[in-house]
Amino acid sequence: MENKKVNTETNKEVMIECKNLTKAYNGFKALDNLNLDIVKGEIFAFVGHNGAGKTTTMNLLVGLIEPTSGDAFISGHSIIKDPIEVKKIIGFLPENVNLYSGLTARQTVKYIADLNGGVAENKIDETLDRVGLGKVKDKRAGEFSKGMKQRLGIACVLVKDPDVLFLDEPTSGLDPTGKMEVQDLLKKLGDEGITIFYASHILGEVEDIANRVGILYQGKLQKILEKDEIGKVGEIYKEISVVV
Repeated sequence: MENKKVNTETNKEVMIECKNLTKAYNGFKALDNLNLDIVKGEIFAFVGHNGAGKTTTMNLLVGLIEPTSGDAFISGHSIIKDPIEVKKIIGFLPENVNLYSGLTARQTVKYIADLNGGVAENKIDETLDRVGLGKVKDKRAGEFSKGMKQRLGIACVLVKDPDVLFLDEPTSGLDPTGKMEVQDLLKKLGDEGITIFYASHILGEVEDIANRVGILYQGKLQKILEKDEIGKVGEIYKEISVVV
């Protein structure tokens, strides 16, 4: 059942809404009562140390695990009651992308597209152009740099035209050039109206990309930084970690 919500301040559709979202393991709360709204076209970064609850949040929102309590809505669809509808409108790229090294970029995207019901042939080429890999579409993935492989992974989730992208540590392990390539792509996708929720433990990289940043610490959302505060994310995070 769809229950769309509009943010009254921005007049934009709320694409991700978390209501008291909680995940506990044997009494330990990996995520503790998360309440959060993210609007259409927003790039929202979740930052925190390893083990803060970022990946748990991501796995809950994409349906890999079930919440202990609370709920979340993706474009109005409950992750508990409408998981199939949620999966139709999201794309998810985990931290470690495993690609078939012997397949070309085009073959890789086509393979993933076929697993999701298939798309027109020209859609595959358009998607590769979209992530800046159109000129190397016939090159094998095993020959790609890490940054190119990451963009190919993003192409695989973009080919079905998701409304919301979930990216777990999308620049992890990349060199400066690779990071810049992925960051530029994310900004471009945000400009196109795609909502992006991504997790990172690298505080410095969120300054140039994110519209807002959520600081997660010990399973709790401690603070949301608006655009004009993001430049102080390192300083604010340090203050929170000392107080908490």
